[in-house]
Amino acid sequence: MARPEKILIVDDDESWLEVCRIGMETLGFAPETSHSGNDALRLIEKAQYNLVITDLQMPPPGDGRAVTLGVKTRWPTTDVILMTAAPTISSAVAVLKDGASDYLIKPFSMEAFEIVVDRVLTARRQSAELAVERRLREELEAAYAELKHLDKLKEGFLARVSHELNTPLAAASLAVALLAEEMKADDPLKRHLNRANDAMARLREVIENLLAFVDLQKPDMEVHGVPTPLAPLLEEVLREHERLARTKALVVTVDIPPDLPDLRLHRELMKRAFGHLVKNAIYFNRPGGRLQVSARRLQHWVSVTITDTGEGLPADQQAVVFDAFYQVAEYMTRTVGGLGLGLSLVKRIVEAHKGVVRLDSKAGEGTTVAVQLPL
Repeated sequence: MARPEKILIVDDDESWLEVCRIGMETLGFAPETSHSGNDALRLIEKAQYNLVITDLQMPPPGDGRAVTLGVKTRWPTTDVILMTAAPTISSAVAVLKDGASDYLIKPFSMEAFEIVVDRVLTARRQSAELAVERRLREELEAAYAELKHLDKLKEGFLARVSHELNTPLAAASLAVALLAEEMKADDPLKRHLNRANDAMARLREVIENLLAFVDLQKPDMEVHGVPTPLAPLLEEVLREHERLARTKALVVTVDIPPDLPDLRLHRELMKRAFGHLVKNAIYFNRPGGRLQVSARRLQHWVSVTITDTGEGLPADQQAVVFDAFYQVAEYMTRTVGGLGLGLSLVKRIVEAHKGVVRLDSKAGEGTTVAVQLPL
C-alpha cells in the first residue's frame, strides 16, 4: 500500500524526473510528476501536496524559485526540496529564504535522495504533532481557565446565598426565643416552637457547611493548629450526637487509649470533620446497628476509625464519595437529606492538617472511614 503523503516532482530533465520518481516509489510513495514549472504551478493551484521536489534551473518564468514561491504562497505548510546542478551560496540562501525546506546537489545518489526526503518528512510529522499538542494544550488551558472562573462564580454565589439565608434565620431564631420566654412551660404550643427550633438548627448547619465549603476551597488557606488532646475532642463529638444515635437504638462503642499524644489541630475544624463522619455513620446505619469509634498510634501518625454497620457503598462509587455535592444514590438523598458536602469538607479539613482520609466499605455490610493525622 502506497504511503499517504501527496508528492509532486518537477523537472524538465526526463532522466532526473524518472530517477526521482523511481526513488519515491522505492520509498513507498505514489508521486505525481510535472515536466515544467508552469505546469507544476497549475497543479499546485488545484491541489495541496505534502512535499514538492523541484529542479531549480528550469526555463523562466517557471523556474524552481517561482515554483517555491508559488507553493509557499498557495500552501504555506507544504514542504519544498530544491534540486540544482550548479549551486552557489547566494542561490541556496535565496531559495531557503523563499521557504524551501532542503536541497539536493545533482548528481546525487539514491541514498542521499532518501536521506533528504526522510529528513524533511520526519520534520513535517514532528511539526504536525507539536501543532496538535500545542492546540490541545491551549484548549486545556482555556478549559481550565473557564473552570476556575466558574469555580469562583460558584464560590461567590454560595457565599452570597449563605449570607442572605443567615440574615432572616437570625431574625427567626430571635423571634422564636422571645416567644419561648413568654410561654409557660406547660403551654401546648411549646411543641411547635421546639419543632421550629429543630428546623432552624438544621438550616443553620446547612448554611455553616456552605460557608465552610467556600472557605476551605481557598488555595492559600492555612491551618494554624495548637496541641490538642484527641480523646476529649472525640468524646465531645459523640456527646453532641448521642440523641441522634438513640433514635436508631445504636450500640455505640469507644476505644480511645488515654495515653494518645496530643495532635496539633485546629480544634473547631477537626470537630466539624469528626462530626460529619459520626453523623454519616448514624444516618446511614441500620436500626439497632453498631457504631464504633477507635483511635490508635501508628509510628508518626494517629489513626481514628469510625465504623458503622449500615448500608455500605458499591465499589464503583467509593472513589467519588469525597466529591462536593455528591451522595451515593437518590434514595439516600430523599431519606437522609443534606447537600452532600460532608465528606468533601472532611477530606479538605484533613488534608489541610497534612493528613489523609480513607474509606473502606462493602454494600450491605457497613463502612469504615479512617482518618490519619501526623504527630
